[in-house]
Amino acid sequence: MIRQFILGEIQENGYLVVKGHDCYMIDPGAESYKILDELHHDDLHLVAILLTHGHFDHIGAIDDLVKEYHCPVYASHNAILMTQDPYKNLTARTQSMTVHSPMTELGDSLTILGEDIQVISTPGHTDGDVCFYVPKEEALFTGDTLFKGAIGRTDFPTGSLEHMILSLEKLKNLDVHAYVFPGHGPSSTLDEEKKSNEYLNIDFNKLML
Repeated sequence: MIRQFILGEIQENGYLVVKGHDCYMIDPGAESYKILDELHHDDLHLVAILLTHGHFDHIGAIDDLVKEYHCPVYASHNAILMTQDPYKNLTARTQSMTVHSPMTELGDSLTILGEDIQVISTPGHTDGDVCFYVPKEEALFTGDTLFKGAIGRTDFPTGSLEHMILSLEKLKNLDVHAYVFPGHGPSSTLDEEKKSNEYLNIDFNKLML
């Protein structure tokens, strides 16, 4: 079962993947009290946190959750660096946020609660972006790479339009039927995005010339 939270001023989507009384969370961006209240109310135990990237609106609740559940946090190498750099995580001019919890670098896959999770490197929005594909859930968690009808910005520190084009091509070529759970906005399906999202219907080869 997948539960969605809409968190913080930027309305970031965080997701709980629940198996019985255990769960893991993708992108706990803010308002840790909302997440903790639901975990406590439903007697759920958080066993891991996964990050699609290291921007502030995706990492703000990590330390509070780790303090409560002592769970591991998984992210790409560059995303981990971003959580430690207020300029790159976009908080240098405000609260200057960094994550204090220990973090583990992602490989190409991992297994949590008996579910195999494919880690798809999708730089472009930042140089550390990944998407998570969970076959048993038919779920593709796309962070700020792919939205319903749109894609993430590439003008932030470490962003790259060229890398985004390559990442979108990678998602376009996934031969799976999956629900798309993005970092902002409504959910969709990969089939629908392939049909209607103009960014997945661009001739990438021409753009790369």
